[in-house]
Amino acid sequence: MGNEYRAKVFKSGNSVALRLPKALGLKEGDEMLLREERGSFIVEPAPVVPKKIDLTGIYGSCPGIKPQHEPGTIVTSTLCVAEALYGITDYDQKVALDRLLTVIEPLPFGMPEARRFPDVPFRRGKLDRFIAAHALATGLTIVTNNEADFADIPGLQIENWTQ
Repeated sequence: MGNEYRAKVFKSGNSVALRLPKALGLKEGDEMLLREERGSFIVEPAPVVPKKIDLTGIYGSCPGIKPQHEPGTIVTSTLCVAEALYGITDYDQKVALDRLLTVIEPLPFGMPEARRFPDVPFRRGKLDRFIAAHALATGLTIVTNNEADFADIPGLQIENWTQ
């Protein structure tokens, strides 16, 4: 475990602020994330949101991948986030997912998506069916390297960036 520092909470106008020690080397204007985890507060540098999203760092080198995207042009479903969180086993993976979600917006699964769900052929135990309904309701394309799970869904747009 790294160094521990003591910080002081103080009132600043109508807000409460946290004074951090100079030893951390922070400058005025630096943005930090503060989150609560298991009763502890964790402060870490806020990720910088890039002007372009570079997916090669996430997916590696894939022949069909489009490496640069405008922010807001790639989204995910909150269902995919839930699926990813279920599979996360350590803190570093959770931090990586949190950072990814600062540049890839999770869209909520709501009533329009629920209404499209009956249009999707049912397979027991497949969260992919909900994800497909989400894509159909929003008119978005699913990017996957597991096309077979979605092949039987009429009208669904699918891309595989790994080919």
